[in-house]
Amino acid sequence: KKKKMKTILISGGGGYLGTYLTQFLLKNYKVVVYDEFYFRWLFRNKKKIGFNNRLKFIKKDILNVSKNDFTGIDVVCDLNGIPNDPSSELNKKHTWNVNYKGRKKFAEIAKSCGVKRYIFNSTCAVYGYNKKIVNENSTTNPLSTYAKANLKAEKEIYKMKNKNFKVNILRNSTLFGFSQNLRLDLVIN
Repeated sequence: KKKKMKTILISGGGGYLGTYLTQFLLKNYKVVVYDEFYFRWLFRNKKKIGFNNRLKFIKKDILNVSKNDFTGIDVVCDLNGIPNDPSSELNKKHTWNVNYKGRKKFAEIAKSCGVKRYIFNSTCAVYGYNKKIVNENSTTNPLSTYAKANLKAEKEIYKMKNKNFKVNILRNSTLFGFSQNLRLDLVIN
């Protein structure tokens, strides 16, 4: 009996990291890119991903998520959200709605639809300013709206875990550097 190919939904899949992750995962999996494609440069990324018969796009804001979006999905890689401290401070209420409430609701619906694994991409900003090397056991000290909303989402999504819904939290460092998806929303000091 042939083993069924897993389907991975990447929310925010048209962005800086999502485009690369999509290209990499398409080698062995079916991939659904869930992205609003709000910014013009995201449309260019969509073209970079290219055509693949294992690739599907859902052009949608996460605040409008529905159960139908998770049909046939085995794994979710959540790259959603307002992406950094400066952007999140422009409209703090919207940041809370997307980075906390929206991402929590996204995970709740994924779980209710039978998704088996949820990978939540958070941020190292949850540690705040720290002179020491930090790890997952270090004390958090979120300073910005971005960090606070992501940490709250982390905690709520992690509580959802059980034997049928495995949850991984990744506290990624800032992504930067030369890329086919050059990121111009941050200044590197």
